[in-house]
Amino acid sequence: MFPFSQINHWLNEDSTQPTAPAPSSQEAAAPEGYFLPWTEQQIRDDIVIKDKLRVLKRSGLALPYEIWDDFVVETVVQFASWVQELPASASYHHSGRRGLVYHSLDVAIYAMRIRRNFILPPNTPPEEVLHREIIWVYGVFLAALLHDSGKIMDMVIELHISLNESRVWTPALGPVGAAGFPYRFRYKDDRAYATHQHLGMVFLMQLLGKDPMTAITHDTMLFAQLSEYLSGHKDHDNVIEQIVRQADAASVAQDLGASKDGINDAAKRARFGNNSLAEQLHTTMTYLLTEKKILLNKKGGEGFVYGDHLYLICKPIADTIRTTLLDRGISSVPSSNSKLFNELQQNNIIRPNEQGLAIWSCQINLTDMNWHQTFTCLCIHLPSFLPDVAFTPMVGDIVVLPPEDTTDSETEALNTAPDNALAPMKSEALSTSEHAETDCDDELTALVFGQSSTDSSPEVDSSVEVVNAPAEEITPLSDLSPVDVGTAFFNWVETSLKGGIHPVNTRDAFFHIVDGKLFIVSPTAMRTFVDEYGVGCKDDSYLDVQDGIQCMNKHIKTASGRNLHVVTVTRSQTTINGYLVELSDDVKAIHATNNAVLTMSEG
Repeated sequence: MFPFSQINHWLNEDSTQPTAPAPSSQEAAAPEGYFLPWTEQQIRDDIVIKDKLRVLKRSGLALPYEIWDDFVVETVVQFASWVQELPASASYHHSGRRGLVYHSLDVAIYAMRIRRNFILPPNTPPEEVLHREIIWVYGVFLAALLHDSGKIMDMVIELHISLNESRVWTPALGPVGAAGFPYRFRYKDDRAYATHQHLGMVFLMQLLGKDPMTAITHDTMLFAQLSEYLSGHKDHDNVIEQIVRQADAASVAQDLGASKDGINDAAKRARFGNNSLAEQLHTTMTYLLTEKKILLNKKGGEGFVYGDHLYLICKPIADTIRTTLLDRGISSVPSSNSKLFNELQQNNIIRPNEQGLAIWSCQINLTDMNWHQTFTCLCIHLPSFLPDVAFTPMVGDIVVLPPEDTTDSETEALNTAPDNALAPMKSEALSTSEHAETDCDDELTALVFGQSSTDSSPEVDSSVEVVNAPAEEITPLSDLSPVDVGTAFFNWVETSLKGGIHPVNTRDAFFHIVDGKLFIVSPTAMRTFVDEYGVGCKDDSYLDVQDGIQCMNKHIKTASGRNLHVVTVTRSQTTINGYLVELSDDVKAIHATNNAVLTMSEG
């Protein structure tokens, strides 16, 4: 049996001296690079937390006054004492100080609103719902608060004991704030991203007092679903998981600057997400990379990290993806590598090369091994695909080589115009799209393409009502004003581009990047929007959408003042008509590559 002192030395091998018992009081000021721990009183007095607790109560967490402090306030204080100043992500949403505690409270607020669309407990007679609903709502609150609590284990937290002594924090030492020492943190380079989803139940046992724990364990069905969710066992039929998943999406959308409508859209997508091949590919790639199923940066490896990009060797990664999907019972996997790569590209999992194709030719140079080799690769932009995960870069560099033969490469990607997306627009469609040069009211309050809400105050939480409305409750398109139609269309565009719902720069796409701007094929994109909107639409509703686009005045007109631009598909010389719009920064980070086979015909 190893002595504890030896184990402690290993845990703190970067310290200058072995650790010693903690002093009775913390230093008056934190050393440079460290944070003073957030005391319980500071947590209780924090203006943001107090305001979010007020909004939480108003949002539907209707516990009796006598138990509010014990069941809610004390739980939040204990949670904040554990997570302290930690962010919710490295560079994505809520990445600032205290991002994890603020995000968790926002998710709880949204969960209280979203749960109104569910019967709690589910499949329960009305007379039982009357008596059990209040504790179920409390269970939803706990799940929302703790849904990301395991992220504390994604970080190395170092306690500053004295000038020459430090200690690596572990959960065995209790809450970070209770130790009383200044601390600093960094993300682990070798963390497995999905692991944090399995640790919520551990923290639940640490945070809850006797009375709250007695209350939730008294309802066997509630405790079973809560334990299942907080232990990371995914079940789409678990009502708690359904509610928290939507609330999490809403909180992320709000922090990234979405409008009220955008937040609602994010929650709806989270609720109605399906098990399409696109979703399965995204899930599979996330699993392979975060669980280290792919050997990286080694001779004989399958991938290499260089800068912000990951280059995956085509043949082995295709076999790995296909095998993983088949092992999970997904039988709709394309047997052809080219079709598989096309699916990955259309769903924005991989980045196209300068010719708009999926496959890159790369020379891999590993300087530490004095080894180099040329491979055909797929390219993933890591900050876009896995923003929370840190990857160790390779020792060496990657040289992207020009394709050996570009004669026919365009025809394989987009250079011939199909009958739908790339066909020349009929003259009557062009003329009708030009007629609506209407003046617009200055009543735009929702998100338009390239813009977002600037209201970052906590009060934004109290004004947003996430509604998961069935189709018949959606306002018919025919009843919307031109401004509302245009706003809805641009929200749809933003959602499609960020979520990979519709392809970009592919043969059948109606979204293309031309000269660093978004080219929206008309009228194909408008017709698709009308088809997906569905309510109150007619055969010619796409004309109303064109009117709404022009009313928004977000598109770039030609030098001659026309609304529509014309682009030419090289080699085939087919022309396409469409609107030209500036890309937002968020979308530009995802879709930065111009479509190499399209050129602007009119300035």
